[in-house]
Amino acid sequence: MLIRFSIENFLSYKERQTLDLRTVKTCKEHPEDNTFVVGDTGLLKSAVIYGANASGKSNLFTAITTMKQIVMNSAKESQSVAPLAVTPFAFCADNASMQTTTFEIEFICQETQYRYGFSATRKEIISEWFSQKNSDGAETPFFYRINENGEDKIQFFENMGKINDSDARTRKKSLFLSECDSGNVEIAKKIMKWFDELYITSGLNDEKNKNFTIDKLRSEKLNGKISQFIRDADLNIVDLRAACLNVDEILFDSKDMQSKDFIKTKKILASILSEEYRISEIQSIHNIYDSQHNVIGTKEFDFETIESDGTKKAFALAGPIINALQNGCVLFVDELEARLHPIFTRKIVQIFNSREQNPNNAQLIFATHDANLLNNELLRRDQIWFTEKNHGEATELYSLIEFILDGNKKVRNDASYGKDYLNGRYGAIPFLGELKVFGDNHE
Repeated sequence: MLIRFSIENFLSYKERQTLDLRTVKTCKEHPEDNTFVVGDTGLLKSAVIYGANASGKSNLFTAITTMKQIVMNSAKESQSVAPLAVTPFAFCADNASMQTTTFEIEFICQETQYRYGFSATRKEIISEWFSQKNSDGAETPFFYRINENGEDKIQFFENMGKINDSDARTRKKSLFLSECDSGNVEIAKKIMKWFDELYITSGLNDEKNKNFTIDKLRSEKLNGKISQFIRDADLNIVDLRAACLNVDEILFDSKDMQSKDFIKTKKILASILSEEYRISEIQSIHNIYDSQHNVIGTKEFDFETIESDGTKKAFALAGPIINALQNGCVLFVDELEARLHPIFTRKIVQIFNSREQNPNNAQLIFATHDANLLNNELLRRDQIWFTEKNHGEATELYSLIEFILDGNKKVRNDASYGKDYLNGRYGAIPFLGELKVFGDNHE
């Protein structure tokens, strides 16, 4: 479970900004459905982020994606010469490109709370830290790392486990945590698994999500749940079937299956894609009707040919959603509402906020422009977040629960969140000019 994620000096984020999924004690709405407790920490099952275009919403998703990619890949030999994928805040005269970018994440893995983070430039890791929160609130460190005058100094403690000499000599662009995972250090492998299960996507990235869903559709554990999800979405699909083609079937047009050219081509495909490589084709099963609209049977259709863009989007997101709910994972989705009906988008949020539908306390963090979701019957004030750029074009991230109205008042829990937001009461909206295409003297 995610507790907090912080970023500093990355893309449009200059000063440290934090997305906090801890419940706020003064926020009393929907405690049974929208929140859960691990130990002594109250957490939110979902959080939504609103803001004008170019306000920094998507940059938050890029930040968590970048942190995950560096954690998962920095120890690989192929990454030793590539620059680290950090892009400092650019709109500052203080030579921001020389400053470090910082990522920090607090999370719960197997009922233990951890804090992990690092600071980096494109050339090297500057510092790195990892600790565990104890039941008394104190933190026990696993390791500290700092770069002083170009020299890496790593202090690790015995609770980190046995560390090989090679791991202690971490490369400049490689994270110590990642190196320890390569060295089979148990705690490192546990944390890397948590990062690996963190799913981050955009509602516009149908190809990635579709492939993930197809993979889960093959799983006996999730197959029925994905099909049920699509049926419940009222898309007129009775069932789904994943048909797969292996390497031989892909090349079935070859006149001589034993020819040197065929065998060579197959070997090339296999070396790139593995011998188990298969292309999946989804078949959607629909009812067939007589002239009186009575169901008289079913028929399979090619999913990509017959289904609408909205149906394809619903299918693509089904896998990440069902997987998160099944395994209690964290799911980040930018542009959740893209090509989805507002009622369907609302239902997705309701599922995550439900005790019955989300028994494993999966978390959904998403960005949207759909103001219909800004409703006190659906969301708590501490679940609603906004991004807005200040006068220096730096993104500021804040929640509705901490927003101060005129007169030094806080937002009431019975306020019309959606209406007030669109009226500019909470900020984080665009201030548009007249959007003139032609001047007054155009012909």
